[in-house]
Amino acid sequence: GDLYRLICPWDNPFCCAWSFVSRDRNETLVTLVCMRHEEQVLFHLKLQGLDPEKRYQLAGTNEIYSGALLMYAGVDVSEQADRDGDSLKLYFTAIK
Repeated sequence: GDLYRLICPWDNPFCCAWSFVSRDRNETLVTLVCMRHEEQVLFHLKLQGLDPEKRYQLAGTNEIYSGALLMYAGVDVSEQADRDGDSLKLYFTAIK
């Protein structure tokens, strides 16, 4: 698959994020690491490399997103990795 650096730690002193997307664009594993907590109310992480026409389900939930929404608006991770040293993994799979 392909590696995407979503947030580079050299450009953002607070967090970094990357994802691996399968070649067929049916799966993606996203990792976010909070290096230092930043006081912000809302944090949407925009993904890359997905198929905008496909719908993706977040593993372990009933949440379904379009590829376009995940790439252009992002997924809300405001409450999920909000302390120094926290990390978060999100696994999305395309649904039919």
